[in-house]
Amino acid sequence: MSKQLFLDEVRRFEGCEYGLEEFNHGEHLKVAWTYLQLYGYETALARMRAGLLRFSAHYQKTGYNETITAFWMRMLQQHSAGDPDDVFPTLGKEAIFQHFTRERVMSEDAKRD
Repeated sequence: MSKQLFLDEVRRFEGCEYGLEEFNHGEHLKVAWTYLQLYGYETALARMRAGLLRFSAHYQKTGYNETITAFWMRMLQQHSAGDPDDVFPTLGKEAIFQHFTRERVMSEDAKRD
């Protein structure tokens, strides 16, 4: 069975074609999912990190958070054998707070851990 990939979303993300508000949680998941399917965890994490930093810089924004990025990459990796149509609805944006406090996620340490 072939895995669903979101190549158009990856292209738009890498080219900074998304509007800042348009690149929401669901779009993040699609790009991260595709990277994991294509490259495996370590390379996917590195590509996602670099892409988010580039995307933020494109819009002159700061606030990249390593803890959040690594969390979502691990969550998607754990579900990578599934179908994204089944997996994504179970991974709502607030799921991170089942594992970390809001204070921890928003801390300066979380941004660079």
